[in-house]
Amino acid sequence: MDYTIVELPERRVVGLGDKIAGTEDHGMEQIGKLWQRFMERGMMASVPGAVLDTYSMFCVYHDYESLQSMNCDMVLGCESAADAPEGMVSYTIPAGKFMKFAFSGDPKDACIEAWEKIWVMEEVHKVRTGKIDFETYYPSDDPRNCDMEIFIGIR
Repeated sequence: MDYTIVELPERRVVGLGDKIAGTEDHGMEQIGKLWQRFMERGMMASVPGAVLDTYSMFCVYHDYESLQSMNCDMVLGCESAADAPEGMVSYTIPAGKFMKFAFSGDPKDACIEAWEKIWVMEEVHKVRTGKIDFETYYPSDDPRNCDMEIFIGIR
């Protein structure tokens, strides 16, 4: 899978948070439930001061227990400088260097397929920090076909 190396500024994401347990399914069930809760409650509209012009949503994986572990914290939300309201959390994605993988399609299927390709790439494991990885979703009129990116924090 092709990628580019990018330097990104700090960004703050406000939304729902959860701890992800790196079970055999790599936390997919937990991640799916958080997505379902976020979408069913229309929470994108509930994020105060949401910045939706470049990316409509972020899915941030941070504070991994180790480079080998999939146990981490997750925030699903939108970019916002506002304080997190009750029932939401915030997380600041630090400025830094990232491997950027761009792809498109049905968000669920295309994202899983992209992660599966990324995790078997040797060059990813050589430089990955294990501190922060995140997905971005571009605004789309068709929720079953959108452009997405995965960013892997690197040294």
